[in-house]
Amino acid sequence: MAAMRFPAYWLDRPVAGASAERKALALARLEMFQAGVVMRSYRGLRVLLMSGKCSGDDLAQLLDLHRRTLNRRLREAGTTFQAVLDDVRFEVARQQLLYTDQCMDDVAASLGYSAVAPFMRSFRRWSGTTPGHWRRRATHHNGPPTSLLDGKPAEAQAWKAPRSYLVDPIPLRDRLWPAA
Repeated sequence: MAAMRFPAYWLDRPVAGASAERKALALARLEMFQAGVVMRSYRGLRVLLMSGKCSGDDLAQLLDLHRRTLNRRLREAGTTFQAVLDDVRFEVARQQLLYTDQCMDDVAASLGYSAVAPFMRSFRRWSGTTPGHWRRRATHHNGPPTSLLDGKPAEAQAWKAPRSYLVDPIPLRDRLWPAA
């Protein structure tokens, strides 16, 4: 371990060549980075789901953050890892149900569920209906139901769709780590 000792009054001395503009720019970039952790988490989880992973540790590693730092930043942004994971899973599930003919076993597995039953319970919690009923309604109306939440339980009505993060032509590197 290395250390450097110096008198505390040195901290009060101005830094030669320091620029208030550069400091403001650096602080703004830091704030933008911290605010972007939620969006990066949505995108990162989408990528991880495609590779069969969806744990908080996997996401933290993908974002080059410690797991506790990821949790803290998500909490500061007013959400949690589980809430982001649920949003991503719900969006991907609806896409798979609407645009593919995959069986429920395959949809559940692609979302990281160990079996169909937990997926069915989660989907019912998110939408107020079963995945099969949702799919039939969506295909019968030639598109997703316009009002998924009509007459649904309060917890389903409280769900808010995340910003669009799923279909993005930007390369993965630029999506996860946008240039300033």
